[in-house]
Formats: sequence, C-alpha cells, structure tokens
Amino acid sequence: MADKETLDEINKLRESLLVQIISLLRIKDAFKTSLVSKKWQHLWTCTDNLVLLCNKHSDAENFVSFVDYAFAQHFWSIARYSFNVKQWLTYVIENQVEDIKLESVFSDMYTLPQMLYTCSSLRTLSLSDCASDLQAIISWKSLKKLKLEHVKLYNEVIVNLEINNPNLKILKLKDNWPEYEEGEIVAPYIQHLEISSDIDDFKCRLVNVSSLVTAEITFDIRCESDIQDDYEYGEFDKCRNYHPVFWTLVQDYLHKLREKIIKMTFMCKG
Repeated sequence: MADKETLDEINKLRESLLVQIISLLRIKDAFKTSLVSKKWQHLWTCTDNLVLLCNKHSDAENFVSFVDYAFAQHFWSIARYSFNVKQWLTYVIENQVEDIKLESVFSDMYTLPQMLYTCSSLRTLSLSDCASDLQAIISWKSLKKLKLEHVKLYNEVIVNLEINNPNLKILKLKDNWPEYEEGEIVAPYIQHLEISSDIDDFKCRLVNVSSLVTAEITFDIRCESDIQDDYEYGEFDKCRNYHPVFWTLVQDYLHKLREKIIKMTFMCKG
C-alpha cells in the first residue's frame, strides 16, 4: 500500500520533472521505467542524457542491439553523451551533442573520424585510448574543455596542440604519445592546464600559454633499479641521463609558468 501511495505521489509530478529524474539513470535503467505505468512508457525517450556502457565483451552483441533500439526511440536533443564503444558517433554529432567522452576498450586504438574534429556543437571532449587521424582538419570552435589520455598523436596539429580557439579554457593531457620527436603546446587562451606523464615518454614543450592561471604537472621518473626489472643489466640504463633531462624540463616549465599558480609532483621509482 505504501509503495502504491508513493507511486501515486510521484505520478503527480510534472512530466518535465519526471524526465529530469530519469535522466540521472543509465539508459538501461531509464528504459526499465517504461514498465511502471502507461504514463511512464515513453518518458525515457525524452531524456537529454545518454550514458551507454558495455564493460563485458560477452555482452557486446546485445548491447549493440539495445543502443540501436535506444537511438531509434530517442527523439529529444541530446546534451550529454558518454560511451566506450566506437559506433554511433554520427548519430550524436548530427544531433549536436555538447559533451563526448570516448573510451576505446579494444586492443587496437580507435582512429578518430574526421567528423569529430569539426563538430561545432562540442563543449567538452574527453578521449582515451584513441589515435588521431594523420589527415584530420581540426575546427573545434565551441570547445571549452579538452582531455586527452593514452592518445596516439599522429596529427601534427594535435601533436603541437596549436589550439587557438578562444573558448578553450581547460586542457588536460595524460600519458599521450606523439609520433614526432617533440611536440609543442600552443594554446594562448587556456586558463587551466594539467599534464601527467612518464618523463621517458614526455615530448611536449610549452610555447604559448599566456592566459594560463593554474597548472598541475605530474612526472613519473623511473630510475636504475626499476629499469633493471624490465631490461637486462646495462642494456637500457638511462638512470644517469634522467636527472639532467628532468631538471632541464622542470626549469623550462617553471620559467614558462612563472607568476602562475602551479602544483608540481615528481614521482621517482626505484
């Protein structure tokens, strides 16, 4: 009786408020609300937040079918979209998605399609375990926040991060791999910068971050005892070279970030 009374009270709420509540759920849970009553049957199709997650390869086939069904039923504009499967980008971009979080779970890195580089509606973009397209033309006119994690940077524009978009205020880089000898960060409008990387893989210099207000820099340093766990003794001993390279890099960053609010963390292993 109490549950029925509670449901009756909930049903008295405006549909717009019910849709807002359902938007807080993952899409599969939101779909289940269609079974509550006739009034709830189509409310889940009006949400502006699609969170599609498939963490088990064994569930992939059913997951793909469900997502196709969800897209076919969904008829409101989408403001937020988060997924870790590489299909359906066309759908969300055509519907002027504002926030994308793309996490590739496949053994081969997913190469980002051209349409993603020219998506004018994007406000925030988070990419993980992806690869940039060598021929991509980049035009993120509305982008305010960009996060790259474990991304292979083939494209020279991305490698050099020549991001002159005045709307971009936040840039986060973690363990990315430029395919060039050295990259440069040219982002004169960003206000917050985060960099986290193994110093052995880090190949990016700060060139222009003139509007920067705050920065968080974290470097991992592997010393001799750690290297010897992975390589035969004497074959790959970079320990004696680490510290001069490291301090040169630190001095360059401190010079470029002078008069900024910075947090630097050094994690030395070995």
